[in-house]
Amino acid sequence: MEAGPYTIEDDLVLKLSEDGKFLQAEFSTALERRSINGNWFREQLSQHGLDQFRINNDAIQNFIKQYNEGTSASTINIAEKIDGEFQIKLAKDLTAAHLHLSPPQGGQAVSKDMIMEAVREFGINTGLQETEIDLALQVGDAHDVLIAKGQEPEHGQDGYFENLIPDAKDRRPRIDEHGIAHYHDIGELVTVKTGDALMRRIPATPGKPGVNIKGEEIPANPGEEMMFAPNLSGTELSPDDPNLLLAAINGQPIVVDHGAIVEKTLVVDKADLSTGNIKFDGTVIVKGDVTTGLTVKTTGDVYVHGMVEEACHIDAGGDIEITQGVIGRGSIKEDNGQPGKGIVVLRCRGCLRAKFIENCVACAGKDVVVNELIAHSDITAKDQVIVGQKNSRRGQIMGGITRADRHVQAQTVGTQGGNHTKVEVGPIHKYEKRITELEELLKAKHAEKTNIEKVFSHAFKANKLKYESLPPYLKKLQQTLNRLVGEINTLTRQKQYYEEYVESLWSANIHVSKQVLNAVEFLICDTPRKFNLEHVGGTFRFDSKESKVEFQP
Repeated sequence: MEAGPYTIEDDLVLKLSEDGKFLQAEFSTALERRSINGNWFREQLSQHGLDQFRINNDAIQNFIKQYNEGTSASTINIAEKIDGEFQIKLAKDLTAAHLHLSPPQGGQAVSKDMIMEAVREFGINTGLQETEIDLALQVGDAHDVLIAKGQEPEHGQDGYFENLIPDAKDRRPRIDEHGIAHYHDIGELVTVKTGDALMRRIPATPGKPGVNIKGEEIPANPGEEMMFAPNLSGTELSPDDPNLLLAAINGQPIVVDHGAIVEKTLVVDKADLSTGNIKFDGTVIVKGDVTTGLTVKTTGDVYVHGMVEEACHIDAGGDIEITQGVIGRGSIKEDNGQPGKGIVVLRCRGCLRAKFIENCVACAGKDVVVNELIAHSDITAKDQVIVGQKNSRRGQIMGGITRADRHVQAQTVGTQGGNHTKVEVGPIHKYEKRITELEELLKAKHAEKTNIEKVFSHAFKANKLKYESLPPYLKKLQQTLNRLVGEINTLTRQKQYYEEYVESLWSANIHVSKQVLNAVEFLICDTPRKFNLEHVGGTFRFDSKESKVEFQP
């Protein structure tokens, strides 16, 4: 704009300051003048094209007051001439540049040459988007406009295992988002022959590097490799393809962490006097019943497609699956504390599944899943006990004691006849006792380690020894010290595991879908709750604030 001045009234002039930065209002001395107001004054600014400046409203009000009241001359800065401004911001990883643009207020607008000069100064030479710059200049006011974009790296994909036998048994944990395992009905056993392909290892990919807006390479992160576990029993790598795992024997394929194994399989029509007790290194399949008094012991799984009769013992290194039921006889415990002679005893390191269980002592390293009924039995599961299938009317725990660390679920708990039924979850004290034992062990190990270190300190100080020239007695002490360090590390990890495990057990619960019957006792986080009368179904858990078992329908 021209410097002016602009005469608004005979004694009122608008003009630019000498440095051209401010718009000034000036009035001369006058004995009389008409009164003006803000609306009239702003209309004058608009008529003369001066409203593009950054107006100072307080200064205008002050000027009007002085003009209307004063008789002496005055000059006041009422507005400021502001040039257009811009800023280019680079992403921290230099993968993008954004433009912030503000329009001028009476001053000079930002030009494309100005922006391009800044682009060159920043060293931006890759992925420049000039059309976005042109559009921002056309609009005149822009915020966070992407004007340069590099090429993001394509990070490598992690390696993984492709199961070539989809129906193979999977012993890995299968837990939903609520921490509950889900199981399906017992299906047909899958077997393989020597040379059958079990699993393929898909290697990780290295990824593809990217480039930033300065043309510099952005390295890609390679994917994490997945390697077959060592010593996968019953398997071998293909001589033609080290990423292909083959069966080395005939047997049952089982998916495990980082690979698969093949367990030898023994199939019998039934376990009776004709077979005698069965002891087998692998998986045992009994097509019929396990008859009275028989013992089956195996390092793998045990599948029984019939019944398990009284006084039988089954011990499995994997899972036990019984298509029909388990029927023992007599008391769970005799007067001497041992299981009754007719009781069925089941032990497994994995999961125990059955249609129903009666008069049985069972212990599972993972879960116990029963379709219909647990009656007058002593059941222990490391994780959870589930009785009854979803939407089923059956699923009752009658009498005896049922334990699980985390969760017990049934349709009904207790009996109409009033036989005592006990259910326990969240054995806090049990694991706290183990933590105390570990703390005592650690204390003793640390004390032993300190004593040995004192011997070494004295020996080195007295004789100026070096480790490579230790006398025999000190070399033996060094071996002991190394062993102690390893033991301390192991015990420390165990203690940390149990501490975290105890913390997780505070959320242990018992869920009864229908009702709790007579003579039932719950023990949740070592806190009892007894039921002498029937109670509606719901979820029972420990309330830490009230230090009691709470109920949620």
